[in-house]
Amino acid sequence: MSPCRACPTPYKPHNQVSKIDGEPLSDPTMYRNIVDALQYLTFTRPDLSYPVNSVLSAYDSPTNAHFHLVKRILRYVQGTLDYGISFTGGSCDLTAYSDEDWQETSIQRDQLLDL
Repeated sequence: MSPCRACPTPYKPHNQVSKIDGEPLSDPTMYRNIVDALQYLTFTRPDLSYPVNSVLSAYDSPTNAHFHLVKRILRYVQGTLDYGISFTGGSCDLTAYSDEDWQETSIQRDQLLDL
C-alpha cells in the first residue's frame, strides 16, 4: 500500500461496523497480521488507539467492511509517517505531589472506597 492516497483521519466519526456487516473474509490471516502490527504501533502512536481497538473487535471473524476500515487506518499511517512520540537522551526531572491531608480525612476515604 505504499503508493496509496493518504487519508486525513484514521477513522470516520460514527463509522461503526457490526460483526455481521459485509461478507466474511475467506482468509483472515492477513487482516490479523495487519491489526497486530497496528496494535504494536499504538505504543508510539496514541492517535491510533481508538481506531485500532475498534477493528480489534472483529479479530475473530472479520468481514470486508472491517478490512476496509483497516485499509483506511493504513492510508492514514502512510500520510503521517513522521508522527509519533520521540524519546531523547538527557536529564529527566521528576516532580511528585502528595495529598498530605489524606490521613486526616479517613471518613471521606472510607466513603469513597465503599463506592
